[in-house]
Amino acid sequence: AAPVSRGALYRQGFVTSGSNPKAIMFFAALFPQFISADLPFWPQQLILMATYLALDGAFLALYGVSAGAISKRLSGRGMRWVNIISGAMIIIGAVILTFKTAA
Repeated sequence: AAPVSRGALYRQGFVTSGSNPKAIMFFAALFPQFISADLPFWPQQLILMATYLALDGAFLALYGVSAGAISKRLSGRGMRWVNIISGAMIIIGAVILTFKTAA
């Protein structure tokens, strides 16, 4: 595969995240609870967005660093067991969802 620039990867991730309906619904449900009608809207919105981006970026960086460290430690047999256990958990979850009745 041809190498892809970091900028292209960033744009692709930004578009994917920005068009995610779950994220849109999350912000539509969460942010209004913290907006005061008595104060200007945009400064409040900018503070909320900056706070969210800082926290989300920190957690995603932590996940990335952790995944990198774990993947270096798990090679060969260890990674094979991770794949087997992960696959089994997904299959078990699918079977449980298949037989779950609607409430």
